[in-house]
Amino acid sequence: MNGRVPALEVEGLVKHFPVGSRFFGGRAVVHAVEDVSFSLAPGEMLGLVGESGSGKSTVANCVVRLLEPTAGTIRLHGVDITHLSRHSLQPFRRQMHIVFQDPYSSLNPRLTCGQIVGEPLRLHRLAARNELDRRVAELFDRVGLRPELRFRYPHELSGGQRQRVGLARALSVSPRRRQRIILSGELPNPIAPPSGCAFRTRCPLADRSAPDSVETVPELRDVGGGHRVACHLVASTGEGPRLAEEAVT
Repeated sequence: MNGRVPALEVEGLVKHFPVGSRFFGGRAVVHAVEDVSFSLAPGEMLGLVGESGSGKSTVANCVVRLLEPTAGTIRLHGVDITHLSRHSLQPFRRQMHIVFQDPYSSLNPRLTCGQIVGEPLRLHRLAARNELDRRVAELFDRVGLRPELRFRYPHELSGGQRQRVGLARALSVSPRRRQRIILSGELPNPIAPPSGCAFRTRCPLADRSAPDSVETVPELRDVGGGHRVACHLVASTGEGPRLAEEAVT
C-alpha cells in the first residue's frame, strides 16, 4: 500500500440470516458470510470465486450497504461506513455502485430506461431538469446504447441491453474511477525490439528515464505488496511517477 489509505477495507465481515418461525422452537440461522477480510488499494480489483450460494453477492451487498452486516467493519477511503444511517451514508453513495447479476430484476419495470438511469442524478441533485435528459442521452451513448432507447421500458430491451442500462446507471453519479491514458508512439518490434526498455517507444515518460531506458534493460524487482516492477523510474520502495490522478469525477 506504500502508506496510502486503502480505497476499501473489509475486516471480519459477518452476515447471518434468521430463518424459520420464532414461535416453534426458535429460529435457525443461515451463516451466509463468516469472517471475510480484504483490502483494496486505489485502482486494484478483486475477484471473489465460489460456488453458487457461497456468499459472494452477499459480501458485495454488505459492502455497498444494501444489507446490514451482522458484524465486522467496512471502511471506504478510511471512513467507517459499517453502521452509518441512511442519511449519513448518502454522500458516500456516489463513490460506490453495484451492477447486479440479473439486470431485469434490478430495473424498475414501471420506469423507462431513461428514467432509471437519470434517477441517481435526480436524487443526488447532480443535474437540473432541463439538463437531465442530455446527461442521460450521453450515458446511453457512453455504454454503447442508442440514445433513443432511453424512452423504452426494460421489457422492451434484450438482456445485453438491460445490462448496459445497469452500467449506465452505475456510471451516472461518477463513482471513483481511473483516468484513461491513451498511449502514443510506435509499437515495439518483436523481431528487432528497441534497446534498453522494450516499451520506451510508447512510454509517455521516456524523456525522464533517458538515457538509462535507452542503454540498459530495467531489472524486474520486488517492490512489496505482491508487486514486481521493471522500470527505471520506480524506486525499490515502489514509489514512482504518476501518469494520472487516482480517480476523476
